[in-house]
Amino acid sequence: CNGCHQVEGKTFWAKEHFPGSICPLYDCSINKKGFKNCGNCQQLPCQEFNNLKDPSITEKEHLESISKRVELLISLS
Repeated sequence: CNGCHQVEGKTFWAKEHFPGSICPLYDCSINKKGFKNCGNCQQLPCQEFNNLKDPSITEKEHLESISKRVELLISLS
């Protein structure tokens, strides 16, 4: 989605949960590595990607969402 790019990784949830108020995935892939998105990274899904879990979903839902997001990110890169 264009949401992260439009707000430069300063999503509403990142403001609540992370120092610097920026999504760590956006910060890593865009700011530090200069990628278009995480789909360009050979380490996808990395530990940071796996650890970033919405607390309102189950572990099974989290793992399913990781698979879907990885496929999408790779297709967009």
